[in-house]
Amino acid sequence: MSGKIQVEWTIATSGSVRSVRQTFTSMNSTNTSNCIMSSIRGWRFPKPKGGEVIVNYPFIFKSIGF
Repeated sequence: MSGKIQVEWTIATSGSVRSVRQTFTSMNSTNTSNCIMSSIRGWRFPKPKGGEVIVNYPFIFKSIGF
């Protein structure tokens, strides 16, 4: 497995994740994207001061041999 999945999520004022969406992928794996987004939906963050926070983060996968 190798490639990049860019995900954007919004942290609500309560600290919970309000929304999640994939903004880019170079991978041909909807299962991987769905797994990442499902995990993010369950994350909790400290309550942000000043309003909601939008996070845009790349998940980069690179296969290496051992």
